Amino acid sequence: MSLHMLSSDQPFSGDLRQYERQTLESLATGLPLTQVLHALLQRVEALAQVRLHACILLLSEDGRYLQDGIAPSLPDAYSRDLGRLEIGPLAGSCGTAAYRREAVYVEDIACDPLWAGARDLALRYGLRACWSMPLLALDGRLLGTFANYYLEPRRPLAAERDAFRLVTETAALAIERHQADLQLRESEDHYRHLVELNPQYTWTCDPSGRRMVFSPRWQQLTGQPVLEAESFWALLHPDDRRTTRQAWDAARSAGQAYDREHRVRVADGSHCWLRTRAYPRRDEAGAVIRWYGTSEDIDDRREAEEALRRERATLELQVRARTAELEERNRQLREEMQSRAQAEELLRQAQKMEAVGQLTGGIAHDFNNLLAGIQASLDLMRRRLAPEALNGVGGLLATATQSVGRGASLTHRLLAFSRRQTLNPQAVDVTRLIGDFQELLRHSLGPQIRCQLELDAELWLVDADPHQLENALLNLAINSRDAMPAGGTLTIRACNWVQSDADPALPAGDYLLIEVGDDGVGMTPAVLERVFEPFFTTKPVGQGSGLGLSMIYGFVRQSRGQVSVTSAPGQGCRVRLLLPRHPALAVQAPLAVASAPTARALPDVRVLLVEDDAVIRQLLVQVCVDLGWRYRDAVDAEAALAALREGEGFDLLITDVGLPGLNGRLLAGAARTLRPHLPILFITGYAAGNEPPVPLVGERMALLGKPFTLEALVAQVQELLDAPAALER
Repeated sequence: MSLHMLSSDQPFSGDLRQYERQTLESLATGLPLTQVLHALLQRVEALAQVRLHACILLLSEDGRYLQDGIAPSLPDAYSRDLGRLEIGPLAGSCGTAAYRREAVYVEDIACDPLWAGARDLALRYGLRACWSMPLLALDGRLLGTFANYYLEPRRPLAAERDAFRLVTETAALAIERHQADLQLRESEDHYRHLVELNPQYTWTCDPSGRRMVFSPRWQQLTGQPVLEAESFWALLHPDDRRTTRQAWDAARSAGQAYDREHRVRVADGSHCWLRTRAYPRRDEAGAVIRWYGTSEDIDDRREAEEALRRERATLELQVRARTAELEERNRQLREEMQSRAQAEELLRQAQKMEAVGQLTGGIAHDFNNLLAGIQASLDLMRRRLAPEALNGVGGLLATATQSVGRGASLTHRLLAFSRRQTLNPQAVDVTRLIGDFQELLRHSLGPQIRCQLELDAELWLVDADPHQLENALLNLAINSRDAMPAGGTLTIRACNWVQSDADPALPAGDYLLIEVGDDGVGMTPAVLERVFEPFFTTKPVGQGSGLGLSMIYGFVRQSRGQVSVTSAPGQGCRVRLLLPRHPALAVQAPLAVASAPTARALPDVRVLLVEDDAVIRQLLVQVCVDLGWRYRDAVDAEAALAALREGEGFDLLITDVGLPGLNGRLLAGAARTLRPHLPILFITGYAAGNEPPVPLVGERMALLGKPFTLEALVAQVQELLDAPAALER
């Protein structure tokens, strides 16, 4: 289909810019927007060289539709049938132009896909072409669309495009100006209503402060308007006039906010309290060009404050009258709260330690049984080997015996901790202690860890258990080693410490500070909070029990000291031990320990031996054979009682405490029923002092902890047999 083309470069016969000025002037006179736009479109249609129908659609409030069409010559039925036009990518010329934010020139409605939805409607009214352009505000907001409809297919000329754009800009400017006027009028109405409804008295003045304009409510309050500052100051209470004016002059000179309470004379001659505030408005250069302020009636508030002051004075007198009673009650309440908190803490700690004790006690007991078997085997080997054979293995036997002793010492300490046994504090030279176990540290840390000592000269002696302190330092060193898998530096520092400010955790006094630090991976705050909790560990399964730091904490606290940890990820870890100073000036040399009596045969001794562990029982049997004792062994209490009932004349009952079924304590009671004076020797995997709570030892009874040496066994048996009436048959 051929399109009609104009040969002229002037599509309009007249100056459109003249009509632009007329449009804006009409809008300024206050004519309605629709009337102004209607006149603009009529002029466009009158100036056009060809017949066209101009149309303006406005954007709906929700921004989704084009509506309220202004079209002087379009059939009303077409506008009515078209209705609200939804904005979209295929919404005819106008809806698409609004969607794209650019001009859309549909040259033939009959074949253009943009008109698929409204093509039949347009053709019914003889409309064949439609050019549309969005109406945009200066800030880019969409206001609506401007369109020209033609009765024939038509392609726009360059001049027509320019004229089309000029009309669009004129319409957009008119709409935007109209919206701005509406917003301004709404703002003025809004402000006027706010002023009328505001309970405060608003006012304004020039920068000099001389010309003041108050709201109408001011005249209702005071009975007179204020136009000059002097008339305002005259209304102030004489007692407030000078100070209030000085404060206003100072704020005005500095250009700062003003806030003051004062009294003013009202219409009936009385005075009421006002709170007056003012803020300056400045120009772009920062100079004050106007002051705006409010005066608020605070008479009721001041009266309430005065009444409150009177009530407070009365209440203060009452409080003073009961001060002594309240202080005494507060003191009692604080003591009760402290006692309760201490009791709760003690209960919590006891529960934690009980959990630790159940674990360590069971492990240590079983381990002591193993050590007892090893120790008995070593003693038997030493007795049975010829003297010339001992020359080759004597050293090995001694080393093995020492290892058993060290293992026993370890289990005994675990058992002591599990029962919270009293420590053995004494004067400890920390410098000597650290020096003595440097070799152990070196072997424990490995070659990739460098150990650095920073010990001050003339360190005080510390009042602590030396074995527990050595274990604590070794435990900390191993923890530091594990925190430095790629190697690093372990630093042990020690210095004298004077605690001058007493606190509940550490009383004032002299202490020795020992710090173990590393440059390892460090700990997160979440881990740091739980570092002393029993069984809490960040190590993989099988590489840590989570008891090390808990044991250190218990040891230090029992020693009347304090332990703290500081750490952060990537910044290593520092553990500080503060232990109390010992009053001694030097460490006393340990007393010489008398050597154990040499094991000797006790002739004509008959022993009833009760032990459920087959290995231990057989070893004890071998001991009896080597010592020349006659024996009868039993695996449990029932078998032992049966032997006693048979009437055999036993000189001694040796029984394990932890027998299955009827335990050693109950067996002893039953045995004493049959043989009231029978000597009884208990053997146990628990360390002395860590046995179950029911007393084990009575008259002609003794307790021997595993592992024990042959000499210790013989000495204990000899002591029992030498007791009065011990050899009763």
